[in-house]
Order: sequence, then structure tokens, then C-alpha cells
Amino acid sequence: MTGYSLKVSGCITCKRPGISGTLHCKDCFGDWLLCQQCCVEQHMLLPFHEIQSWNGQFFSPMSLHTLGAYVQVGHCDNTCICPCQGSTPFTIIHTNGIHTVDIRFCDCSESSNSYSQLLCSRLFPATIHWPQTCATFQVLHHFHILTLQSKITPYNFYAALECEMNNMGISIPVSKYRSFLWMVHEWKHLKLLKCAGCGNDPMGVTGTSPGGLTVVCPACPHPNINLPEHWDDAPPELKFLYMLFLAIDANFHMKGRWIKGEDQGLGMGWAYFVNNNEYQAYLSSFQDQNEVSTCSFEGLHTTGVGASTCAHHGFILPNGFGDLQKGERKANLNNLYCNMDFIVFSKVDGVIPKFHLPAHNEGCHTIYSLNLCPGAGRTDGEGIE
Repeated sequence: MTGYSLKVSGCITCKRPGISGTLHCKDCFGDWLLCQQCCVEQHMLLPFHEIQSWNGQFFSPMSLHTLGAYVQVGHCDNTCICPCQGSTPFTIIHTNGIHTVDIRFCDCSESSNSYSQLLCSRLFPATIHWPQTCATFQVLHHFHILTLQSKITPYNFYAALECEMNNMGISIPVSKYRSFLWMVHEWKHLKLLKCAGCGNDPMGVTGTSPGGLTVVCPACPHPNINLPEHWDDAPPELKFLYMLFLAIDANFHMKGRWIKGEDQGLGMGWAYFVNNNEYQAYLSSFQDQNEVSTCSFEGLHTTGVGASTCAHHGFILPNGFGDLQKGERKANLNNLYCNMDFIVFSKVDGVIPKFHLPAHNEGCHTIYSLNLCPGAGRTDGEGIE
């Protein structure tokens, strides 16, 4: 502000005569001023704090990197007798913005590789080959929670981090948005593996079974989990106790466009979506060679999504999702049911959910009514909708 002045006194920490404190940390508790030496010493283990420098009229942003601070990984005390200079510049994405830091790796005789040192310091590298960009575990966890609860997009979240650095749209750091997407993708995949206990599996990650990273319905019947022995030999009048009710439907508004490049799937078929390679190989056997593509499909990678859920409780089944390619009214008799057959992956007795039943012919009402299906109870089957 014009005409505003601040009386600069000595450094609050060292109180050395003749040394004035002009630096203020926005993230530390208190509003006192520090000299350059004390500011650097106090922030060697706090490298992502925002520093401001008093220039006589106002506080201007000042990075710790400019003041001489550096980040040493590979040692818990931030000191190393044999440091190795990292990539310059080195970018770290944190919850309060995007920082350019001076990073140094440990080059001692017993040191590990660079990406392992970063991970031990809770820094997630964008690549394992001479990384130049990292995201802190805190920002990845923060975004993961926000995207689940507030549905924020990666683009808006990253734009907010840029605004944290400078909300005027000037002096914005070089964009690391693409790298941030890669790290988020890998972070979520590792979280799935961790929650599924794959780290304790003797076979490791490679032992993950199809659908092994999903949360199964705890109330539905599962052999060797909540079913008694010899349940499959139950008499006909008791078989309804062990019936699994599934609901299937498709959404033809969830269209996906072709994009430049191809994303590499992590653990395809391990969660809710089917293995795309096996899925496409299966669908190729149903393609009509005489079929002509229409303009309504141009530029689209998928024309909808088919899904299968537990009809009683609404849980999505393992491998219960699959993309559709032909839309709702363009499929011929050969591929009309092939998508959903692969997703359901078994032949079952069909009924009509209660909301959909009035739209069918009266001849269907008695044959396919859930009210008249033994063992259905008060199921409506509309959770999939």
C-alpha cells in the first residue's frame, strides 16, 4: 500500500546487532521477522513454507530456494557428507502451491536409488528415471479425498495450486499438470493395492485375481465366506437362501471421445471394469463385416457403459462395468447382448425390476415379476438405475 511503512527491527531469533529481520513466513506461527541466515536454518526441514520479504513498502514473495535453502533426501537429519546434485530446476507440488527447489540426493556407498530416496521422504516422483518433478504425499492424499467428496477435477485442483502461488496470473511456474495426472493415477492404483492387502500376498501384486481390488457386498452369498458347508446340496425348497440377485442396465449418455494418445491401464480387470484386452477380443467375434459406421459414432471411443450390480443392496460387482461401442439402437442381433453377456459372464434366470415392469407387455408381468420370484423377498432391483 502506498504510504505504508514498517519499522524493521532486529532478527527475533539471533538478535545479532546490526542484523535486521526482513523475512516473514506465512506458514509459521507468529508474525515476527527473521534474518536470512535464521530463516534458512529454521526451514531446512520445512522447504515448502511461503516466505515474504519486506522491501520498505510491502511484502513481496521470496522463495527459500532463492535464499539458499535446499532439500536433502536420503538422510533423516537433512545432512549428507557425499551429496549429489539433483535436476535443476526441480519442481515439487504441495498443498500450498508449486515450488521450485534445490534438491540433493545421497551418494554415499550404501545409498539407494534416487526415486527410493524421494519416496522415503514422502515425495512421489513422476518417473523413476532421473525425476525432475514430485508431488508430496500430502497433496496426493488431499486431492484424493477432495475428488471423492467434492468431485473436483484434476484441472481445477491444479489451477487452484497455481493461484496459491500468484493469483494475478503472472509468474506462474512451468505447468506440470500432465505429470500431476500421472502421479494421481499411480497413487490411486497403489491405494487400491494397499487396501486389498496385496503387499502381504506371497505372490505380490502379480497374484491379484480379476476383480480382486473391489469391495464385495458383505450380505450377498459368497462361498467359503458366509455360506455353510454343502450349501450347493440344499433341497429345492431351501435353495432360495443361497440365490444371488443381479441387476444389469446400460447408460447410453456416458459417451467418451477419442483422445490423442493412449492411456496405459494399471491392473486392467483387477477392479470394477472388465479386462479391456479380453473384452475387445471377445466382442470382435460378433462384429458384422457389412456394418457401416454412422455419423453418430464418429469421434467416439465409447457410446455408453453397461453395468451389473447386486440387486438387493446395490453393490457394484467385480468386473461389473464395461464400455459399449454400438449405442442403444444401432446394435444388430449378433451383438445386441454380447456386451452384457461378457459383463455378467454367466447365464441366469431373468426377471424385470419393479419400476420397469409396467412398461413391458402384460404377458411379462406374471412371468418376470419379482413379487412372484421365489426367494426374492421385497427386492425392487432398481439400484442399478
